Amino acid sequence: MAERIAALVDDPAEPVIEIGPGLGALTLPLARAERRFVAVELDLRLADHVERLLEVHPAARVVRGTS
Repeated sequence: MAERIAALVDDPAEPVIEIGPGLGALTLPLARAERRFVAVELDLRLADHVERLLEVHPAARVVRGTS
């Protein structure tokens, strides 16, 4: 399903952005879609968790929100 979500963007140069990845249920499949990927997480603990999930995906990154 995540690959289908990533495929919805017409331009493959555009990143896929996940708002609120939480524990990462969609995060890894989205990152594996071989597109630039950005996860935006406000909760710093969850951002740490998502960063660890994405360590092996160099095109993926986490943006930490400030609350």
